[in-house]
Amino acid sequence: MKYVIVGAGLSGLTIAERIANQLNEEVLIIEKRNHIGGNIYDFYEDGILIQKYGPHIFHTNEKIVYEYLSEFTEWLDYEHHVLSNVGGKLVPMPICIDTLNALYGLDLDEESMRKVTERIIELGDKKELVTQEDLPYIVSDVLKHGVVSESVKLKSYIVTLAHGLKPMATVKIEINGKEFEENSSGDGQYDAFVRALRKIYKVTLGRKFPMLTNYAVSIPPGGRTDAFVQTVITWSFEEKVFRTRGLDADQTEAAIKATMKMLNIIENEYE
Repeated sequence: MKYVIVGAGLSGLTIAERIANQLNEEVLIIEKRNHIGGNIYDFYEDGILIQKYGPHIFHTNEKIVYEYLSEFTEWLDYEHHVLSNVGGKLVPMPICIDTLNALYGLDLDEESMRKVTERIIELGDKKELVTQEDLPYIVSDVLKHGVVSESVKLKSYIVTLAHGLKPMATVKIEINGKEFEENSSGDGQYDAFVRALRKIYKVTLGRKFPMLTNYAVSIPPGGRTDAFVQTVITWSFEEKVFRTRGLDADQTEAAIKATMKMLNIIENEYE
């Protein structure tokens, strides 16, 4: 005999069945219990289905898995709804569209939920935890100030800060497929970044550059040092005033994101 499998649980039985029916080979299964099926074993007693090791819920989105198991068992439909008390509100868990809608009075559809989820994953890569307090900022950043078409892309940048020296920035951007690079000093890291951008637009391209008229920073309540920063910047350009915002765990990065949104708005709407 070529095949010996130790354990007649779900995995062992599946492998044994495949060997027997797909390879047409004999297989020996060794099991210390007096039944097969492992912890999902159940049996009838006086007409009552007894799950010896407790009930098991099976779910999959793989049709081939469902169809395979259906060859050996019948299914009992089961539904459960979990509610968590969050700030006095009972909301569905795990987090889904209904959770965010209930917590923040939103009306997200599936596409909006996808965008918010992608943003949470992206931001979560930069810090250990995305908290409940962060969610309103994330939703606002994604939905109320959504992504515009990226005619202007930030290819790379370096900002430096050293004691006794002015902050410096080197910035490379792509505008409609063409790359431009400049560097500048400034009164702060973000100021140096903007000055480098201004040189690209005004000196290299001979174009106007918007004026920053207001800069506001906010973080979720709680005073955490690792909280997300939301930066809202007001711009004035050709007698029009508009705002952009950025969200990140780093304040400078949040401001840069707001600035890149501004450049794309100008490129797409005003040019």
